[in-house]
Amino acid sequence: MLTAAIIGCGRVVQVGHVLGFGATQDRIKVVALSDPVVENLEIVGAALGVPEEKRFIDYRNMLDVVDCDFVDLALPHFLHEEVTIACARAGRHILAEKPLCTSVAAGARIAAAVRDSGVVFGIQHNYTCFPHHAAIRQAIKSGLIGNPYLVRYESFFSGRHWPGAAGYDPDWRVKLNRGGGGALIDPGYHSVYLSELFMGQPVERVVARAIATEAGEVDDLALTILSHEGGGVSSVQIGWSVHGGSPAVVEVHGSAGSLRIGDQNVIEHHDADKEEWTPYFVPEGRLSFVDTYAGMLDEFAAAVVGGRQPTYGLDAALHTLAIIMAAYESERVGEAVSVRSLERQMN
Repeated sequence: MLTAAIIGCGRVVQVGHVLGFGATQDRIKVVALSDPVVENLEIVGAALGVPEEKRFIDYRNMLDVVDCDFVDLALPHFLHEEVTIACARAGRHILAEKPLCTSVAAGARIAAAVRDSGVVFGIQHNYTCFPHHAAIRQAIKSGLIGNPYLVRYESFFSGRHWPGAAGYDPDWRVKLNRGGGGALIDPGYHSVYLSELFMGQPVERVVARAIATEAGEVDDLALTILSHEGGGVSSVQIGWSVHGGSPAVVEVHGSAGSLRIGDQNVIEHHDADKEEWTPYFVPEGRLSFVDTYAGMLDEFAAAVVGGRQPTYGLDAALHTLAIIMAAYESERVGEAVSVRSLERQMN
């Protein structure tokens, strides 16, 4: 059995990671926690059966005295660099929440520390573990819709950002020096890596508008065009400032047909020779974050045991960060920005 310690016990851990660890408790045991808010330690500690003496206010004290196979990092974005580097230097394998960090320069420093230490590093691209997303990718790989040329991903929320834990800073996501950006770097991050998953080709350049419609510190609306190797294009539009919200759109169009996510996350298929959409994949039961975090934990644990890098490891984290940073740079300079140029600065 592998042992894990959690650094950061805020909302995403309480409603997500805890479920994943609960589903994998016969093969992964959480032995310690760290968070500056005592209430967060109590909530997560009670849920996972971590004794009080293994709950730490300062993660550095925890690293000094607790022996574990890996750490699960779930922190406000601005803390990712410091804590990831500290864990790598302490020789702990790392499974980190997205994004890797908030700048290209920080990404380069993290990459150097992780590679120098030789630890296994994984990034939480957990939406790849949703069964309907996996079904779309499998359908495309099977040739069902021919060669994909367009991914359309739109998600507009009402009611601003997803708040953090009350005891720390619920609004850190809308503070530039803490979130590093807004809608694009936070929920939009998932849309970016899913677009690459569906297209099957990496993004090579980005044109974007990322704006604050409500005169805030960070973007609450981001409109991006991602150009993939091989000629495909993804339209990724994300925002949390749309009054009343808007129905989510996930579509993949190919030379021989199309796929889309319909009601209840049913995957629908449109054949090029037919006139109607038909069900292709119907998820069993209600979709839950248990599926995604348990899946990521199992894959990461297998990588640690096997002494290999996980499917979504350091390279994936650096690449996706480069796409996000290219979008913000495109907004700044008003033209397309190369993803590879930013990746080279981090490798």
